[in-house]
Amino acid sequence: MRPQPRIWSSMAAAIALAMPALSSAAAWPDDADWVDVLQDDGRPVADSPRDGTRALDGVDCVGDLTGSADGGPRAALRWTADADTLFFRMMLDTNPEDPIDITVGTWGLLFDLPADGAGWDYAFKASRFEEGDEFLNVKLVENSLVDSGVDDWLDPHELPPLDDTLDSTVVIRIVEAEAAPTPFSNDADFYIDFQVDRDRLDTTFGLAADSAFRLAGATGDADVVREQAFNADLCGAALGETLAEALSAELTIDGDLDGLTDPQEELLGTDPDDEDTDGDGLSDYDELHTHGTDPVEADTDNDGLDDGEELDLGTVPTDADSDDDGVHDGAEVDYGTSPLDADSDDDGLSDEDEYLCNPDPASDPNDRDGDGRRDEEEGVGDFDQDGKPSWCDDDDDGDGLPTREEPGCGSDPDVADTDGDGILDGDESCTDDSDGDGIVDILDPTDDPGEGGGVEPGPGDLDALSGGHLAGGSCSATGLGASLVPTFLAFLAAGWRRRRQLAGATAVGVALPGMAGAQELNGQTFRPALGEDDFVRIEDSDVGEQGAGAAFWLHHADDPLVYRFDDGGEEPILDSVGTLDLQGWGVIGVARFGVNLPVHPYATGFGLDSDGSAHLGDLSTHLRVELADRQKAPVGFALSAGLGFPTGDGTAWLGDPGLSTTVSAIASKNLGDALLAANLGFRLRPAETLPDDTVWGQRVPWGLGLMVPAGDRVSLTGEVAGELFVNGGVAGHGLPVELTGSARVKASDTWHLVAGGGTGLTSGMGAPAYRLLFGVQGHFDIGQTTAPAPRLGAKEVRATLNVVSKENGKSLGGATLVVKSGGKAVGRYTVPADSGLTLTLERGQTYGVVIAAPGHQEVEGVLTVPADVGQEWTSSLELSPLHQGCGLTVVVLDQSGSPLAAKVRTVGEGPAPTDTDAATGAARMELLPGDAVELLVTSAGLSPDHIAVACKADKTGQLSNIRREVVLQPPRARLAGGFIQIDEKIQFETDSDIIDYRSRGILDDVARVMATHPEIKLLEVQGHTDARGSEVHNLDLSKRRAISVARYLQRAGVDASRLRPIGLGETNPRDTSDTEAAHEANRRVEFVVKQVAGGDQ
Repeated sequence: MRPQPRIWSSMAAAIALAMPALSSAAAWPDDADWVDVLQDDGRPVADSPRDGTRALDGVDCVGDLTGSADGGPRAALRWTADADTLFFRMMLDTNPEDPIDITVGTWGLLFDLPADGAGWDYAFKASRFEEGDEFLNVKLVENSLVDSGVDDWLDPHELPPLDDTLDSTVVIRIVEAEAAPTPFSNDADFYIDFQVDRDRLDTTFGLAADSAFRLAGATGDADVVREQAFNADLCGAALGETLAEALSAELTIDGDLDGLTDPQEELLGTDPDDEDTDGDGLSDYDELHTHGTDPVEADTDNDGLDDGEELDLGTVPTDADSDDDGVHDGAEVDYGTSPLDADSDDDGLSDEDEYLCNPDPASDPNDRDGDGRRDEEEGVGDFDQDGKPSWCDDDDDGDGLPTREEPGCGSDPDVADTDGDGILDGDESCTDDSDGDGIVDILDPTDDPGEGGGVEPGPGDLDALSGGHLAGGSCSATGLGASLVPTFLAFLAAGWRRRRQLAGATAVGVALPGMAGAQELNGQTFRPALGEDDFVRIEDSDVGEQGAGAAFWLHHADDPLVYRFDDGGEEPILDSVGTLDLQGWGVIGVARFGVNLPVHPYATGFGLDSDGSAHLGDLSTHLRVELADRQKAPVGFALSAGLGFPTGDGTAWLGDPGLSTTVSAIASKNLGDALLAANLGFRLRPAETLPDDTVWGQRVPWGLGLMVPAGDRVSLTGEVAGELFVNGGVAGHGLPVELTGSARVKASDTWHLVAGGGTGLTSGMGAPAYRLLFGVQGHFDIGQTTAPAPRLGAKEVRATLNVVSKENGKSLGGATLVVKSGGKAVGRYTVPADSGLTLTLERGQTYGVVIAAPGHQEVEGVLTVPADVGQEWTSSLELSPLHQGCGLTVVVLDQSGSPLAAKVRTVGEGPAPTDTDAATGAARMELLPGDAVELLVTSAGLSPDHIAVACKADKTGQLSNIRREVVLQPPRARLAGGFIQIDEKIQFETDSDIIDYRSRGILDDVARVMATHPEIKLLEVQGHTDARGSEVHNLDLSKRRAISVARYLQRAGVDASRLRPIGLGETNPRDTSDTEAAHEANRRVEFVVKQVAGGDQ
């Protein structure tokens, strides 16, 4: 928005030109309300300085296409219009009222009506005859001359006024133009503005609202001022050009006769040739001034109904949910419910509840769940405790048989097991008679053809087992030493034999777990960690080097899940399982993400096929984020999260029945060349109660690992991992704990080989009798073009040095670093911006460094490599900037003058927020030259305040520090009856809807009142003006101010649905007297509570 123009004190036009009718003069438009007058090519009228025949001083019309502060045009001619008045503006190179050099001359506008381009038909003319005169003899004249020897804008003849009474209603003013980077001369530019009553123009020369006309501006100098003639400059035309080349494109005041003028429509973005731009059945004028809807959006509130439709229906076009039932008006119309009644069918259920239950418009409004029972009869209770109320549950008793079908089966729709045989009605047949006794199974409590009734468990059903507990295979009768090597060889052979079988299974898709089993669980709980360089199962806080990786792991587990009878017997549930884990991962920055897919070439055990066919395991995804680098911090720390998807075969004890989620905390610490790591997490999965009352559900996985190097490329690890059960119940024969040992060989910088084994330390479920494993890992630096780093010596460390700004911590790319050892230069380096500089240095060694970067102070110092770091070490070297600015000190006090603990932050871009010192109340910021910021100052329990500061040089070009003192007041807004009462008025810029920054703290208090009173459902923001200015202008200004306040409250956290801005103009004054005090009292914004929870205010 352009700044408000400066009105010169002489105001010659407004005083002298309209003396008889001054009280009826219209308020001048805001600077942002003017629009450019365009030429036929669509560009604004432009005019070069000093281009007229005699264009000097204050009679030189100027304008260009790119000269404004924002790079846009500064048009030579501009115009606007409201319901009563036309306004025209011409830009001049200098001030015609400059007291040092007052301009004598004539200024005017030429009208081509009708717009035939043949010449001008009517003109406004205003002249100053002598330097001491005001503007005199303002005339409206008609061109009655035909003189082919004279250019049609050069008028040397004195023409009589067309209408003497019209002259007195033409009002003129001189204002300074908005500041521009380059004025047309060394001093400022100025506008001469004209205003004239629209009705008088219509009656005088037929300029109706939809009449087309063209416009030009012209001036005359002192030589022809007595004739009030034009001879100096023709706006928009170069020297020698005619009026036909300077006339504007066609203009109309209100081409579509919708009540909005064409300039207003241009600013609003509406179509000036269509009274209903958005086609919603409402005119643009009515949308803007009557209904408060958007004239360019057919559906203002986006509820699926056009604004016109809403008025026909009686709904509110600015409220998407007129009856506040939670369903948009358009959805209610489509659904068949009333948008004006929250419970359209009066059944005690809100339309929102019914819509959420069944959004199908064809559904029965009295039976939304389609179960054959009326909703009001079923009620809101949840009979089967499945989270759905009975009126919205098509299976009221949760037995798997729809309520609508139960009468046909003869079963009880409110009893899950009608015949009481322990089998849900949905699992029994309505027609079959298994035992031939003449009673269908669903009604037969003894439908088993054998003895005892019920249904016998099938193969793999754990319900067939009793008199014992589930456990792991550790400490079982199977000997570890006798079978360790043969079983591992058998595993490799089995994997080879089943290679074709597994490939075929993968090609056609391994079957997902079915739903027939009584229990589904994953007895193979072992999973190798993704992308680890040091451990097998335990995760390290270090996410590793940038790039990608892949791995496959072969491992065999013996008896990870068994059933131990109380008499000493044992039934293997998951007897023997082989697993191939396929892994892939990537590292970007401090995050590692990856995926793990286990495939089981064979699995034998309880209820499983003897051929040991292949099964998929549960696919899982993982994300780990490194929060503290163990090379820099005393302890490395990371967080990880994973999702497990139920792709495994739970009926083969190799898959969970639903989605599982795991989150873990990871810590690790360098112990010289050794590494210690610890993990603790939480796994959320569907709970399963097993026959021995063990609850297989939420668990807390934990682990400890120790890595010890055994040479340059060999390391040994020992790991202990286990789980705690969270759901309660007895976890078989104890909690699972497993010990794993492994050896890792770094065959190359890319490939690692790992082999190892382990055993359960307890007999908890998942802890095997023994486990064997072998893995191959590959690490790949994606996009790397340089050779791998050379191997380090025993004392060497790979050091990464970053040079950063002390001001903001950002990397300083292009900095130079000189490293010295023993007084001699090791080398001179340029530091890359993103990756830092990598050098090979020695542990415990001290180096001299010289660091320099453009715009920063050069530093010479020392760099010491710690003696206890690992092979990688990173250090940041800081430089201070050289720039100068303004030191800003804000001192925050309470009313008694005592310092306050407060927060100071910028509104928009600027320095980082800061807190005051509680003892002094002072906070400090640094501003750069040219910075202009708005600061918000807040302290608990007090009203916030806004201040504006700028870092500017003084007349000598020097920058100085700034000190501002802010006194915070108690809250200046409170709920009082049906109003939110404020202690101070909301102030705006003159004749504008821009809120004065000093009033924003009061609005913050109003927002705080709304936050602490959620029972206020609707607050009306009322804008009021005084009676000066036109009624239409005042109504528009008050509405814009109310909208501006409502938008500020919305940005402060108040939901837009709780606010309703309206403009009341001058219709509700507090004081009807014509005094300045009365005008001041009448200009206000009020906050009226219109609706609270439970009814209207």
